[in-house]
Amino acid sequence: MKKVFYLLLIGLFLVLPLIAQAQFGFGGKKGGEEAKVDVEGLSKRSAKLLDNVRSATISFAQALVPIAQAVGHKEMAEKLEQSIKNAKDDKSQDSVKNLVGVTNDATNSLNKIDLNSALNKEKAKEFLNESLLHMGAGVIMDGIAAKNASDLLKEAQDALKKASITQTGKVKEVISVSQFVVKEIPPQASSVKNFSDNLIKYATTNGIPTPSKEDIEKKAKDMAEG
Repeated sequence: MKKVFYLLLIGLFLVLPLIAQAQFGFGGKKGGEEAKVDVEGLSKRSAKLLDNVRSATISFAQALVPIAQAVGHKEMAEKLEQSIKNAKDDKSQDSVKNLVGVTNDATNSLNKIDLNSALNKEKAKEFLNESLLHMGAGVIMDGIAAKNASDLLKEAQDALKKASITQTGKVKEVISVSQFVVKEIPPQASSVKNFSDNLIKYATTNGIPTPSKEDIEKKAKDMAEG
């Protein structure tokens, strides 16, 4: 009798996990829910989003370097160049965050300068058109990234409710990237756009050519395609 009891007990232990899996799935979710969470798809979109922001911000920083040099801000130019190098070598979110911070600080500082008195016209002719091209393309990239980040954030937050325990870590990483872009990138684009407008006024006043809308859009498209 004891032998039969032990056999039944062992059988129960073997069957219970299968019943639990059928009813709830792994991580306590109802059967089939885990399959609805496309973690790989979310992660790929998150990586692409971060890469686009990285490209746009590198473009901004590259545009600012010659301007900083031309107005005598040598240390600022060097800091921008180092941040660009770091972002190219390390594509992590922390590296991109650092580049965004350095670029924003430089943009805000340069935007307070009286360009007419600080920037030599002949010197500006050497780089201003290219700088404005990089800024314009970056602003377009930022606008696309902000929209994509908002959509991705909503999807990732919804996915987190359905994800299994083994999936939640990756989904939270997607949420982290999306929240960073939603919070930091629109202000960055606005700041750069404001500075760009001031540069265009300077260029127009001093007869310096500026890039066309078509040139800027093409540059943005080339950046987006990698």
